Amino acid sequence: MDRRAKLISIVLLCLTCIALSQEKQSLEELLCWLPAGDYSEIVHFDKETFLKTCPEDTYKTYVLAGKDLIPTGKEFLPNSLVGQFDSVTSASLVELGLKHAGIVKENGERRTINRKSAYVFEANNRIFGSWLPSERLSIYRFTDLDTLVRSAREKSEIEALPDMFDMRPVYAYRPSGKNDLLYGFATPTQEFLVAGDLITLKKMIRAGYTNDLPIFRSIDLNALLEFSSDSCYLWRFRYHAVLYKMVFDYLMQQDPNSPSMEETTKRLETGLQSALDFYSWDTNGNRFQRTVLDFGDDETARKDFELLSQNYGEYYGALWHEFIQGRFLSYKPQVAHLKQTRAQSKIESNMTLDGNRILISQMDDAETLAKILEAYSEFQKAEEERKAKNNK
Repeated sequence: MDRRAKLISIVLLCLTCIALSQEKQSLEELLCWLPAGDYSEIVHFDKETFLKTCPEDTYKTYVLAGKDLIPTGKEFLPNSLVGQFDSVTSASLVELGLKHAGIVKENGERRTINRKSAYVFEANNRIFGSWLPSERLSIYRFTDLDTLVRSAREKSEIEALPDMFDMRPVYAYRPSGKNDLLYGFATPTQEFLVAGDLITLKKMIRAGYTNDLPIFRSIDLNALLEFSSDSCYLWRFRYHAVLYKMVFDYLMQQDPNSPSMEETTKRLETGLQSALDFYSWDTNGNRFQRTVLDFGDDETARKDFELLSQNYGEYYGALWHEFIQGRFLSYKPQVAHLKQTRAQSKIESNMTLDGNRILISQMDDAETLAKILEAYSEFQKAEEERKAKNNK
């Protein structure tokens, strides 16, 4: 069975399982509005599940106390829609970014410019630094979106454009406190689609209306299809191989004989393909995180498993970002401090090697979580003080 046939069979098998694990919508329904393209990340946060399963003490102490731990959509939604959604799925649509980073002389000597980038490669006797500029696509789901949109129009928070789909207009607006112009569309099934580009938004709309699931042809979702959690309130899928895929495509077009072709192909075929995180609560107030690292071959997985076993915190820090409730943190000093807080609690992680996959499970008990949340609160306060000082 070839890779495409295998994926199709897994889709048919697993969509049923995942539909059962997510009471309201299947994975197919969650991703149907994402158009074909190159993606580096997909994140889904189910606010309803979070509120139903979050321990009462944590909810009262941190959520109601105004710690701003649940995403509200303030940066991406018209004001009338902020905080009203039931769940949100967002994805990072990427393109290949290149910058000149040096030349290769006739004698083969490489003359490089020290420019930081995700991956450096050679093409046509030039050295390039590459990275992935991204565009965020979001799908917010509501119980009664039409009423909220009507309110937003009456308050002039959104402007209806001439573009129409299914007798419904496309909207342009600026979120509260933001200068960036965003585009939105309210679907008949009560989703509000958001993109920073009108053309991209139209692609999202067409993808959902044609219902042919282009996202499943664009990205390898095997790991996401195979693993699910019936009590999961948040999952995050990261496609690490996308950079090497795009560099490989670039080299095939521009310089198939590039000295970097072998290394790029090796990374694409054997390296870390994807990482998947699930977050859920138990009835005792413990938070569980399950992680699946999917590699291109067994040998690479084994080597990385040995590195992880020797120094989990330091090695995995390059892959690990921190979710505090529904909020994603990438500010490195914050994440480092939160990891240190967790390490001091002596909560152990369970890691197993299964062929080309590394499976990791980790639990934060109520006491550890309280310390982590307190550390997060301290950083929030320090950040607010820093901003206030700079604004004087």
